[in-house]
Amino acid sequence: MNRFWASVALLAAVLAVSCGNLFAISGTVDELSAALSQAQRAAEQAQLPAARQLIAQAQDTYEQREGYLSAVVSEKLLDAVRLGFARAQAGAQTGDCAQLPLELAELRQAVEELLRVEAVGLKNIF
Repeated sequence: MNRFWASVALLAAVLAVSCGNLFAISGTVDELSAALSQAQRAAEQAQLPAARQLIAQAQDTYEQREGYLSAVVSEKLLDAVRLGFARAQAGAQTGDCAQLPLELAELRQAVEELLRVEAVGLKNIF
């Protein structure tokens, strides 16, 4: 009987850690996505200084949490986010109001992909 309860306790601990991880990644993705959406709207309205500031803010947030993300998310996904930030920064510096919203949309999609792969489901449980 002790083995049964030990197994139940272990399963509960794994589930709690998984939920905590999902909560942490979800918060990061939501925060980044909101800032990038605002930057995209600013770029579409040709408000480049505001877009630059929002991109820098989102990149600072990402860099603060990158250590944790690199421990739990694949490097391939993180590389896509890093590349997206580089492209968005370059677009903001050149002032291309036509290309910048597209780069920001692609970056937001890469950020949201971080959450999709971590979502609890049968695929990543078994």
